[in-house]
Amino acid sequence: MHLVTGGSGYFGEILVKNLLDENHKVAIFDLNPPSKEILDQVTFYKGDVRNKESLKSSLKMADYVYHNVAQVPLAKNNSLFLDVNVKGTKNICSIALQCGIKKLIYTSSSAIYGIPDSNPVSEKTTPIPSESYGKAKLKGEKICYEYSKRGLPITIIRPRTILGHGRL
Repeated sequence: MHLVTGGSGYFGEILVKNLLDENHKVAIFDLNPPSKEILDQVTFYKGDVRNKESLKSSLKMADYVYHNVAQVPLAKNNSLFLDVNVKGTKNICSIALQCGIKKLIYTSSSAIYGIPDSNPVSEKTTPIPSESYGKAKLKGEKICYEYSKRGLPITIIRPRTILGHGRL
């Protein structure tokens, strides 16, 4: 089963729809229920990434985890950035390792680069985040790196701001 944290959000729902189109069994872990359009096609786990117990019950059912939950910059709340984006990521990595997850895909952000000295950026560009959101996402990446050294297969993606029809 494919578990999408933040599967009820804008990007998460697009990902869920694509997984469903490929005939995968999909579950969503989120504070909010998914749209009515996909509700009957997924398993929904209501929960908060900061709560290990609610995470355990959903991750033990998964093979693949797409970690998209994030406190986004619009909130402008530094403590939530750390609590959700760092502590929540550590919780997911820890439990995913315990559950034997086959692959964790972590959605980070290009915000980890701040204002780069040159463009385009590459994997060799040194991350120098300039604001709290980017700093929290970079800390999340470092947690993922540590758990990958412990044996958890992780891929990190760093999208730019995700925009599209109906977003914002």
